[in-house]
Formats: sequence, C-alpha cells, structure tokens
Amino acid sequence: MVRFEDFIHPHPLTLTEVLTYDSEKHICKGCGIPIRGYAYTCLLDDCNFYLHKICVDAPKELEQGSISLHPQHHLTIITGPPYSSSSPSPGHFNCHVCAQTFSSGFAYSCTSSNCQFYVDWRCAALTIQFQHMGHKHDLITWLCPSTASFVCNACGSRHEEEDDEDQGISFLCETCPFWIHERCFSLPGTTTIQGHNHPLMIAYGIRGGGGAVYRCFICKEEDSIGRHWFYGCQQCYLLVHIKCLRKSRFAEEKIETIDFQSSCRLEDDEVISLPVPDVESMNQLMLKFIKQLGRVEGQTLQNIAHPHPLFLYEEEQVSSPSRPILNNDKTCNACTLPVVDSPFYECQSCVFILHKWCADLPKEIKEHPCHSHHPLVLITSPKESFTFGFFHCKGCLNTVNGFAFRCAQCRDNYCLCIRCASFPASVSHKKHDHTLYLKQKPLPGWCIGCRFSLSHFVLPCDDCILGQASIKLSYGCNDCNFSIHAHCALLPETMRHKIHEDHRFDLVYSKLSSIDVEVEVEPSAQPFCELCEDEVRTELGCFYVCVDCDMYVCLRCFVRSVGLNSSVVFGGTHDSPYHPQHPLTCVRASKADNLSCERCLKECCLDLFWFECDVCRIMLHLKCAYQP
Repeated sequence: MVRFEDFIHPHPLTLTEVLTYDSEKHICKGCGIPIRGYAYTCLLDDCNFYLHKICVDAPKELEQGSISLHPQHHLTIITGPPYSSSSPSPGHFNCHVCAQTFSSGFAYSCTSSNCQFYVDWRCAALTIQFQHMGHKHDLITWLCPSTASFVCNACGSRHEEEDDEDQGISFLCETCPFWIHERCFSLPGTTTIQGHNHPLMIAYGIRGGGGAVYRCFICKEEDSIGRHWFYGCQQCYLLVHIKCLRKSRFAEEKIETIDFQSSCRLEDDEVISLPVPDVESMNQLMLKFIKQLGRVEGQTLQNIAHPHPLFLYEEEQVSSPSRPILNNDKTCNACTLPVVDSPFYECQSCVFILHKWCADLPKEIKEHPCHSHHPLVLITSPKESFTFGFFHCKGCLNTVNGFAFRCAQCRDNYCLCIRCASFPASVSHKKHDHTLYLKQKPLPGWCIGCRFSLSHFVLPCDDCILGQASIKLSYGCNDCNFSIHAHCALLPETMRHKIHEDHRFDLVYSKLSSIDVEVEVEPSAQPFCELCEDEVRTELGCFYVCVDCDMYVCLRCFVRSVGLNSSVVFGGTHDSPYHPQHPLTCVRASKADNLSCERCLKECCLDLFWFECDVCRIMLHLKCAYQP
C-alpha cells in the first residue's frame, strides 16, 4: 500500500483491477474519465476514490515552455479545490486552453502571483510525452474516445467493439502506427490467474518468432508470435492473451475453475519419461520405440529387400566360439544404432546386419502423428531408392543411409529415418509437469535444449546432400507452449568424453524458459567450451559440465564429438562418377584429422562422414562423390 499525500486523500491507495464497470461510480478524481482496468483505489467501502495510474504519475510541475499557450511561467499541479484563495469562486477554475469550467480534478496554475492562468489536466496531458517499456517511441495521450477507432496493439481488441460509449484514455505513437488502451498502458508487470500457483509476467513480444504461433491457455486459440502482448509463466510455459485474462475477470460468471497443475497431468503409466541417465539407456530406449513400431506378428523379413540369405542369431548362437563378440562397431543397417545384443540377422556374404525387430518393421505407416494425410512406405534398399544410398531425414535433419519411411505422394520427398518414424506420440520430461506431444510445425520460442528456434526451417548441409528446408520433430505441451526437439529430449543426463576420462559430464539445463521474452540479460563472465573454446552461455539452453573439475563443453560440440546423433552406417563400397577408377568406402570423419576434400578442398563436414579411396588415399564429400 502507498499513501499519496499529494492527492489530499486520508486513506492508503492500492493498485487494483476494477472488475465491475460503473460510469457514475468509477470516476478518476484526477481527469474525470471513467476507470477501466487497473487504477489506484481506496479499499474502504464508503470511499469511492479512484485514480488512473497516469494521473498518479502526473508531473508536479510543468516547466516553462511545456505548455505552448503559456511559455512565460512555470505551472504547478493543484489536485482539487480550492483552486485559488484570491478567486471569488475558489471551487471552480476556467481552463485557458479548452475554455471549459471545472469544479474537480487536477489542474495546473501559473506560479506568478500576477497571472491567473489555468489549464486542466486533460489539456495538459496532450502536450506531455509518456514512455512505456512495450514500445520504443514516446507516446502521447488521446482524450477523445467517442471519435477514436483503432485496434489496440497490446490486447488486440477493436476500440469500436467496447460495450460502453465512454471508452477511456488511450495512447498513440506519432512516429509509427502504435495505439493502445490506457488500461493496457497501466497493466502491471506481474499478475495471477485462477488455478495457477505461479505469477505470470507480462511480455511485450518474443524475439525470433519467425511466424510461429502460441496457444492461449484460456481460449485455446492460436495467435501469431509478436502480434500482441501476453502474460506468461516462465516456470510452466503458460501463455495467456491479455484480452482473455480481462474477460475472464469481468465476466459475471467466472470461467470454470482450471486446475492447471492437474489438467495436463500424465494419466498413462506407460508414457516414456525423459531424459535417460546415460548413452546406453538412450540407445535401449530408441530400440524400444522401434520394437513397438514393428509389433505385428508374422512379418519377419517379409518387407526386407536383400539379395543374400539372412541368418538369425539367437543368444546361445552369439555366445558360441564360432561367433565373434558383438561391440559398438556393429551397426544395424536399418536404424543405424549399434547392435550390441541378440537376436539379430546377419548376412554372411556381405556386411549387412539387422536387429530382429528392425526386420519386423511394417510395410507402411498409415497415420504418423507428423504426416497423417499420406501413408509412409518402408524403403529397405537405400542404394536403389536414393542418391548414393543417402537421404535427408525430415525429422532429425540428418543425412542418413539406413532404412526410411517415405511418402510417395509429397513432392518434397518427405522421408523419416527409422528412429524418427518410431518416436511415440507423447512423452513426459522432467523439466515439465505435463504430457508432451510429438509435433512438426513452427512453434514459438526456442528448444530448451539446444536453444535453436522452433520455427526456423533448416536446409540440409550443402556439402552432403541437396534437399528442401524442414523443421525438426519436437515434443511440445498443448497448453503451456513448452517445447523441446525430440533428439534434445533424449539427451543423456550423464556422458563421458575422451578429453576427460576421469569423471563424467552432467547435463545441465538453464533456468530460462523456451519462451524468451524481451528481457535484457546482464553480461557476466562465462566459462569456455573445452573443445571449441567459445563461451558457454550458461543462461541459454543446456550444456555438459564436470562439476568436480569445473570443465564445460557446449552441447553442440559434445554431441558431435561423440557421434551421439550419427545416422550413418560406415563401410560398404560406392561407385563414384567423379572417381571411377576405384570404389569408395564411407568412413567416419573428424576435423582433428586436418584432411580436406579432393574435389572442393573443404574440410570434413561437421565431424560426420565422407568417402575414402583406399588406393589413391583421397577423401570426398558426399555431394562431391556422387556428382559427375
């Protein structure tokens, strides 16, 4: 509570929202205009005292020259009668600007004893410039509500749609087309909503919206990022339209009570909980997804196109002396994940191995959550279906040479690798309390893992394979606008790295939400990544750190250096039109090798792969290898 002694009111005044509208009762004592929205109010029942926030902030003095009609002297504020001790009618004054007579409200009078110049607060406000955090230019007041017609840039409602004839003060910018209601101008920085325990912070826009949309928690309608202001919870990623919040409070019947903490709570005990503790658990979880995708009985090997017989190895056969022990060097030709356990199929005539559940993959997926309008058909012979056997996965945006699910009807050659195609429709994540659903569309803000824009279309690597831009698969909350890329959701909580084998690295999430409001972050000393030596932005996204040794590695470097998201089966031979003399072999690439492509002279692409001629000892990028 604040006591405004300057306004000659004996009781404390509190900034509150006027939830009922009475044009005769709720009148501002400063300007005489009815109150709509937030105002400083006397909470005593028998004391109807209200002040607009801008009236509370009215300057106590107007310096010489501030009022164009009276540049000779200073003007000081008078908050109510008597307006002059020497006047025969001290309870009234005549405004020398609009020529009207007033008996209440704020006024400015000339400080000179010989000058009887008065101007009422409404006229004075027309010459004053106001600042607001939600707009970069100065604003002026508009005090003619009956003739104004505009769409409020803050709440998005049209001025003509208001129910009452007297619609209050508004503010407009003389530099650009920006116009807002006074009640939006006076919105507090934080507020609350029924059924939600955390405070909501006002946001005047989101950086890098890129045409994405967000869903209002009250009306469930989607709105374009950056169009209007909104309130958001940085802990729960809840967003609310300003006009929806206002309507719910002004309505005679309150909207039904919303228990936000339980409305989206997980009901299915089978929903996968993320993240996983380590790399082995991550691989096992992705294999579980694939097993669920191919659960149809009696389809083993029916959909697999391979020219040689495939032999099934069960557990007892794997452990026999005639069979070498499996390790991470064996990669499934379908899902490109390591084959570290039985059962599996293997070809004895060539390098070809399959998990048994990858041999059970269905012939097509009829209604994939991210491509439900067309069926996705299984491709088991990549070399015959794609350039050099590689394709651009629309889910993870990786270049892949494993099996694929492809849409035969879409012109953009929509393909998903086996991993992305098997992602479940919903998961849970420890950073959020509610169910997350698989999506592939522009979403607001940034992934809380990698901090990459969720609305940004990404082109495939120009050194690898040509294709069209796409958006990564993400998991998002339908109500809270919390989102995380699917592969970022699978990041292990702990990993080890060869640069520091003594201790493990722990995954650490920043405290910022995925909805990045216009808040300036104070610069501070940042740790450096042990691999790229760039700063690790600890306030953005997530990163890996050895707590014992205070060693940091940025997420991008860690994932690439350990090949966490690699989707390539190494080995095999390829005939290149550029190098027809000898076959090429797909090998793992590393920038540490300091090698360059024989054709374009560029270094290896993103620590992934390229093609080697064992005879000539040359390296080629994918695109350089398959193009004549």
